[in-house]
Amino acid sequence: MGKRLAIVIGLAAAGVVALGPSTAAATFPGKNGPIAFTALHDLGGQCPDGYYYLQGGADEGIFTMAPNGSAASQVSSQHRPLVCYSGSVFPDPDYRFDNEPSYSPSGKRFVFTLATYADDCNNCDYGDLRLYPSVAVMNVDGTNRQVLGGGGDPAFSPSGKKIAFVDQNKVAVMSSRGRHARRLTGHGEQGSGEYGFAPAFFPSGARIVYVSEEKFARRWRLSIATIRLDRSHRRRLLTVLRSAGTLTSPDVSPDGKRIVFGRNTGIYVMRSDGTHKHRLAEGSDPVFSPNGRRIAFMGTGGEIMVMGVDGSDQHAVIPNPVPFGVGDPSGLDLADPSWSPKP
Repeated sequence: MGKRLAIVIGLAAAGVVALGPSTAAATFPGKNGPIAFTALHDLGGQCPDGYYYLQGGADEGIFTMAPNGSAASQVSSQHRPLVCYSGSVFPDPDYRFDNEPSYSPSGKRFVFTLATYADDCNNCDYGDLRLYPSVAVMNVDGTNRQVLGGGGDPAFSPSGKKIAFVDQNKVAVMSSRGRHARRLTGHGEQGSGEYGFAPAFFPSGARIVYVSEEKFARRWRLSIATIRLDRSHRRRLLTVLRSAGTLTSPDVSPDGKRIVFGRNTGIYVMRSDGTHKHRLAEGSDPVFSPNGRRIAFMGTGGEIMVMGVDGSDQHAVIPNPVPFGVGDPSGLDLADPSWSPKP
């Protein structure tokens, strides 16, 4: 789902629940280890006579697999219920699921977004599920879960001692224990005037790349931007008008020399100074491999793809066994890849 552009979404009467594509998943140097991703199996469902369909059932969770798709393993899983309604009453059940996994530098932990949908208006005449995201950590086998605080789009620093995340549409940083949170983007302590999404660390740990959204001359513009942890040296590497499309999912190569990112027109790569931008493929959610030679991303058909850093050798990676025991993997939506260094 991923590197996800919108963090807080009020859901309309149709009961649609979705997140924009903009996750954060920093890649750390090393030998190529497993790939983590989120999986969604839409179960649909049929309502009884006299009831109306509001939301289909689904299984969702975080999985890992080897770079060739083998040894796929379930880390966490949640079930989204089928919701039907009758008359003017919309029963909005609360539910939660894990997404946007990002490996720690050791490859032994995840930081991820725990997305909780809660009903803010019991027995209203419209559906009112609202998203409350939290930053959480767990071991790669799903044990030792801990919620650190509100926010989403989390990513570990190269030292593993800090976590960058999004707090109320502002890029922030805190300790890996959830302490000393402070905002980096925007102006003043409250970060006014600028929205920030999908942060990822440079290998030095002193600088972050992120998606910036800001109004300028009465027009909203999106940028791939960088900033130091002391809030100095803010720089826009690439800027487009929001009306021209989206910018999402920046990730820095393990050597710090390149940035890969998503646009509505595909996946692009450029030098870390913003020069030599060129398109690589269709898709979204790109992340570098730990050895810097490959890129994993979400394909247009909802599969995890891998390619060379020059866009060559594009191929789907099919998890085996297939998540949730599904017979046909095309029935799944896979997203949010994060590539771990080999532990």
